[in-house]
Parts: sequence; structure tokens; C-alpha cells
Amino acid sequence: ARGRDSLSSVRRLCEGEGPSRRFRNDPPTLQTLEAVENWRPSLNNGYLDTLRVEVRGLLQHFNVVDQALKVVGVGSVGRRCGLALLQGEHPNDVIVLQVKEAVASVLAKEESERQQGQRVVEGQRLMQSASDPFLGWASTSDGGHCYWRQFRDWKGSIDLAALDECCLIDYLKLCAEALAKSHARSGNPAEINGLLESIPRYPSQLAIYAQSYAKQTALDHNAFAGAFA
Repeated sequence: ARGRDSLSSVRRLCEGEGPSRRFRNDPPTLQTLEAVENWRPSLNNGYLDTLRVEVRGLLQHFNVVDQALKVVGVGSVGRRCGLALLQGEHPNDVIVLQVKEAVASVLAKEESERQQGQRVVEGQRLMQSASDPFLGWASTSDGGHCYWRQFRDWKGSIDLAALDECCLIDYLKLCAEALAKSHARSGNPAEINGLLESIPRYPSQLAIYAQSYAKQTALDHNAFAGAFA
């Protein structure tokens, strides 16, 4: 987790030093914004107003020196995602923020007038015990909605393939507790608990669903790989 911070991102994604540091143009995964001027998120398009006072005060000591488009994971396929490089007074005072396009939820029955970035941010803040302090929302230059957050903000991960059965069970228990807490914070815990207790053999049904989902994932991957054979 300590290796996943702004400095590690700068070393991997940027060239130059200090105030002259800029994102490396490395298409298709990383592309400068020169060719896409109509989508240039700005800290001044309402984002700072959505942050806590102390975080807003911290960002006042930084300047945005460069921006780039970044290809993101499967959860955001088809949506625009950018990176903003913020430089402070010291050469190593750098922050890399990520800005992601926000649209209406696929679960929404009709288009909403709500700021979609705000919807995403408030949902994350509601579910997480300690959300990213830089998490906030804003608008883009073309009138769209987006939300901001840190890029590589000390999130750790575990190599599941390296776990034995005992450790894997402990890890799954931690994941289940975190998921249950998120649902309890964002819903009615008494109703959720009552619903689960009213469904017989609920754990075994979840296991059957997980196994079928894994099989479908394998089939999808084989079909995808076969398309390039």
C-alpha cells in the first residue's frame, strides 16, 4: 500500500522534474488533452466547494500543471477518465487526482436532473467508514458531470492465489463484514436482516450463484480469447 502513492504514479506516468514535470504521452493508455479540448475538468468548476475545509485549504497550495486522459478498468469502460497533476512548492510536493465521468445509474428508471457526480460521491461516503478525503464532484467544460478522487491513494491488495485455505476463509470473512457494514450504513439493517432470515438456505444459494457466475466468467473469457484466435 505504501508503494501506491502519488510519487510512484509520477515516476511511472510522467517525465521531467519539478515545475516542468508533465504526463508522458503514451497512447492508447495515456493521452494528453491537446486533442480533446472539449473535455477539460477544472478544480474551479465546483469541485473545491464539495471538499472539507482543511482539504480545500491544502489544495490551495498546489497548481494544476498538466492533465491527461487515462484508460481505466472494466467498471468504467466507455466513460471518460482523466488525471490531473498538481505541483506544490517543493519538487516532491505532488498530488495526482483522478476525474471520472459520471452518468445516471443503470438502475434508474428515468433520467434524473440530479448531479450524477454528487450521487456517486455521496453513495461512497455513505457506504465507507473512511472515504477518500479528496473525493468530490464537479462539472466539465462540456456540461457533463464528473467526480474527483485520489489516484493510487495507498490502497493495498492481497494476492489471493498465495493464500492457503485458512487465510482465504479469514479474508472472505473480512470482505463479508465490510460488505454487510456498507449495506447497513446505506439501507435499513433490520429489514435486511429480516429478509435474509426469511429465506431458507440463503448461504447455500449464494454459493450456487457464485459457482455459476464463475463458470459464466470462464465462458465469456474463452469467447473473448477465441475472437482473436
